[in-house]
Amino acid sequence: MSQLGLVWMIQPEEDLVDRLVELVPAAVAGDRPSGKQWDTVDLGGVHRVAEVLEEMLHPGASTEVSL
Repeated sequence: MSQLGLVWMIQPEEDLVDRLVELVPAAVAGDRPSGKQWDTVDLGGVHRVAEVLEEMLHPGASTEVSL
């Protein structure tokens, strides 16, 4: 996930305290890791699961689900 730019990661060889001093204020300020590629991660599965379950329980019914 860090290679996709979705999260920051602290490497074991890094100085933990220095890295946290750098990252925590950035995260609190709303900064995000560079290279955001959210479109490469499919987070729509919850909707598809709900649609499949709805069709299984109520065949032919509308499968629109609003969360």
